[in-house]
Amino acid sequence: MKATEFVDLVDHLAGRSAIDDVLSQLHKPSGRKPPEHSMRLSKWFNELDEAGKSAVRDVIVQTAATALFGVYCLLDGSRSIVHNHENERLDLIYRGQNGDVLIASTNGEVADLLHEIRGDLI
Repeated sequence: MKATEFVDLVDHLAGRSAIDDVLSQLHKPSGRKPPEHSMRLSKWFNELDEAGKSAVRDVIVQTAATALFGVYCLLDGSRSIVHNHENERLDLIYRGQNGDVLIASTNGEVADLLHEIRGDLI
């Protein structure tokens, strides 16, 4: 697995799923007795005009993308997850059939920075 494949998978499996799940819950909360706050948000969202709903969708997409961007920055060392510990580092290793692949490292061992691969919104 390459870093670009990892980012694409996380964007789809975590980012896109989160966006779809939030929008689905806004449209119609799931469960036999959804929490009151979910019902209140759903009522508010469903009463919006199309422009308002579109704006909410844009905010949700931007929030998901920003959260994933921050996680990528932590994984590739662009944001420090380890403070004042010179001998500590974080490595993301994919262990596949063809051996181990270093996807990201906080010590700069990989050329592709995950946050630069993502770069834009989901």
